[in-house]
This record gives sequence, C-alpha cells and structure tokens, in this order.
Amino acid sequence: KQFLAQEETRQKEARQRQQQKHDAQLKELQRQCDSNMAELQQLQTEKLNLLVTGEKEKLRTLDEEHTMELEEWNSRLVSRQRILEEELSRKRLQPDVPYRRSSE
Repeated sequence: KQFLAQEETRQKEARQRQQQKHDAQLKELQRQCDSNMAELQQLQTEKLNLLVTGEKEKLRTLDEEHTMELEEWNSRLVSRQRILEEELSRKRLQPDVPYRRSSE
C-alpha cells in the first residue's frame, strides 16, 4: 500500500511539473506571438507611410507639371489673342471683296 501511495504521489508531482512546464511554454509562445504581432503592425505602418509618402510625391509632381502646362498655355494664349486681334483689325480695314470661287 505504501508503495502505491508513493507511486501515486510521484506521478501526481510529475504531472504537476509537466503541467507547469506546458503552462510556461504556452506563456512564452503567447509572449512571442504578441511580440511578432506588434512587429508586423509596426512594419505595416511603416510600409503604409512609405506608400502614402510616395503617392503624395507623385501627386506633387503631377500638380507641378499641370501648373507648368497651364502657365505655358496661358502665355501662348496671349500671343494667339494678339495675332487674332491683328487679323481681325486687318480684315476690318480691307474693303469687302465679293466671294469668288477659286476655279473661276
């Protein structure tokens, strides 16, 4: 009887040690998992910031290009307007010529 009682006590203690070992491993794995999750979130935030920065740069470049094109168009508009006004003035000064067909 005493041997059975000692054996039962020994097995119970062995199970408790094994359970404590498993609990410690589980806690370590959970800590590691939390750490990995935090690292992944940090990486995702950094990648998102890089993407946003890149897109802002593209938009800024496109905006600058558009502004330059608009300025060029406006500068050409002034000269085209001047040319058209001169042509209109010349036509007003010319006597009216009846419409002629080029084949006559």
